[in-house]
Amino acid sequence: MNRNRILRPPNSNRSDTSWQYVHVPVEKAPREARIQDIRVKDIPSALDLILAQVEHYKKRAPYFHHVKAIVEDAFLKSRSNLLVDLNISALAAVCRYIGLPFEWELCSKMELELGGIVHPGQWALEISRQLGAEAYINPPGGRGIFRQEEWDLAGIDLKFTEFFSFRYNCDPYKFEDALSIIDVMMWNAPEEIFKAIFSKPSILGDL
Repeated sequence: MNRNRILRPPNSNRSDTSWQYVHVPVEKAPREARIQDIRVKDIPSALDLILAQVEHYKKRAPYFHHVKAIVEDAFLKSRSNLLVDLNISALAAVCRYIGLPFEWELCSKMELELGGIVHPGQWALEISRQLGAEAYINPPGGRGIFRQEEWDLAGIDLKFTEFFSFRYNCDPYKFEDALSIIDVMMWNAPEEIFKAIFSKPSILGDL
């Protein structure tokens, strides 16, 4: 599974890009498999792989050892080798470090009736409706999947977070915008990250 991006080592042979994906190998599964059933292929090996990928930060990034400990903590506290459990553990570890509240529930365990979904934008709508939500906030990249009229009909306020550029010094590397929280934490104190998150207006109205 490839989601988060980090910088490549300065001496990398790749000249086409200065970043790379963080890799967590997963077991083979049918195409129709649910995300909740996907398993990490080998937890210890996956941890070793990620630690090897970030090792080049060690002599350059001021918070390398903090981030390394967060990664190790995420793997150590994962309840199982399910990818979803590793994701939850990683989110919890990052939020603890930055000082953010983190409350979560697994949609698959909430006993919601979601059989009538006909397009991707309805997942959030149906979950919000069944939970009695007054508003739903989505990242900016998902705007295209929603149909505003459906939300208006349901009486739920649809909002989006606004992406803002968080620039920081990462010498001797070339700065790459919007890589991942891993890269952000390598170069910035947790208090600075917390302040950046809450210092900019970031909630926009409907489509």
